[in-house]
Amino acid sequence: MLSKIFGWHNEVEDLIRDEMSRHPSGSANRILLAKWLGDIETDIMEAGSQNMTSADWMMLALSGIGVQSAQHKLGRAFVQRLLEGGDIHVAVTMMLGMGDHNDAIEIYVSHKRYMEALLLTCLTQPAVWE
Repeated sequence: MLSKIFGWHNEVEDLIRDEMSRHPSGSANRILLAKWLGDIETDIMEAGSQNMTSADWMMLALSGIGVQSAQHKLGRAFVQRLLEGGDIHVAVTMMLGMGDHNDAIEIYVSHKRYMEALLLTCLTQPAVWE
């Protein structure tokens, strides 16, 4: 599927790493893509820590909160606020951190971000594309 749509003949993880390499170390885009892969590396965090706001740190902390009921509700409320503010990629990353892969994909679809939705589907549901 990736080769037909993007001309990419490797795994989706390699495509995301290729995109990461195009962003400076510590940039928000690179950190969010790393979170997609579960690859938050120490050097990425250290390089970006001086530019990150308390909201950025809160997002990263909440993005790994799991599925406990109260924490999940808090995470969803924060996602809603992010979406209201237009922070689609951060909201999706939070949903991924909470394990809500389908809802993360749906956010992209509902905001007409079809390329991102397709890439995320390839990443989170590889059996769909085999």
